[in-house]
Amino acid sequence: VAGVGLNSLLLYLIRRHTRLSLGAYKQLLTIFASFDLFLIILHGIVEPRVVIVDRTFGVVADSFIGNRLTSLYSASFTIPFALMNIHFLFRYWTIEKMHLIHLFSRPPFIFLLVIVPLTQFVVLFLLCYSSDGEGFDIGTELLRSAFEREYGQRIEQGWLVMDHWVRYNNKMKCLT
Repeated sequence: VAGVGLNSLLLYLIRRHTRLSLGAYKQLLTIFASFDLFLIILHGIVEPRVVIVDRTFGVVADSFIGNRLTSLYSASFTIPFALMNIHFLFRYWTIEKMHLIHLFSRPPFIFLLVIVPLTQFVVLFLLCYSSDGEGFDIGTELLRSAFEREYGQRIEQGWLVMDHWVRYNNKMKCLT
């Protein structure tokens, strides 16, 4: 409730009480606040539950859509990181490369700025969707049992599972 209220207030203040001289930065702030509203509402719809058992991490949403909704929710968090990169680029150009700021108003550059976050979103969505934990897998079964013990409910479908591969653990120590 607080997130919806504060982001709505921010959108109102951006629209009603900012100077025209903010230009593209005003649009960037609007995009941030709007996407935060989207994430807040999505979180309320998905109501994700996280379960960790030993080396296995799982997220599940109890919905009829199942894994698609959990994957959508997880992949949605790539967008704010991409927006932050765009924000840093804008601020850097404002300070160091003023002659490039006009690109933020050009349709081809705006298209590129839209395509990069969307591509990241699609790639992560597909990665999450492919790690669905469907069928019998010992890691998924451990998560289902732990979830049932903790929440008193058994959810068979809709899992997003990241299971640490134990077999080659010694070779992977340098990466962890």
